[in-house]
Amino acid sequence: MRKWIRDIWTAVVTNLMVTLIVALFEGFWSYAKERFHKYHGINKNNYPLYLKEMEFRFNNRYRNVYNLLFDICIRRCKISADFG
Repeated sequence: MRKWIRDIWTAVVTNLMVTLIVALFEGFWSYAKERFHKYHGINKNNYPLYLKEMEFRFNNRYRNVYNLLFDICIRRCKISADFG
């Protein structure tokens, strides 16, 4: 492949990846801001935990989060009971 074609292709792919990453981040931040607004203020010490919760909810937004958390808790309790 000619160098100039490879360079153009690399630039196009890089631009698309950056656009996708920015769009995903904007989608996540829009989702998180809406959820954070419901808390009426967040303690800065707990902010990383709230952010992690938003990440989990965003990544599982098309699933029933309550059932998913229940399944996770049951599995972890069963595993810890097996080792305890």
